[in-house]
Amino acid sequence: MTRIPLFDAKNRLSAVVHDVESGSPVELTRHGKPVAVLLGADAYRRRQNEHQTFGHLFDRFVQQWPVDDASGDEHDENLFADVRSRDAGRPVDL
Repeated sequence: MTRIPLFDAKNRLSAVVHDVESGSPVELTRHGKPVAVLLGADAYRRRQNEHQTFGHLFDRFVQQWPVDDASGDEHDENLFADVRSRDAGRPVDL
């Protein structure tokens, strides 16, 4: 990661933004201490998606895969009807 003093970054902002757009984050410093990091828009979006809560991800899932019957009463009873075999299994000797 490139480190640039804030004063220099202000003077050559266009070049710094160009570097950030190419995928290289830039750390801004004030008096030698880090104060901020510049990221490209794509890198920022990726980081935002990494830190979404379960609730946000579930809402996105529901929007992408809507349930046909919103009430769910009859649908839930038959949802797993064919998932498990009803046979008793193998014979057991006790």
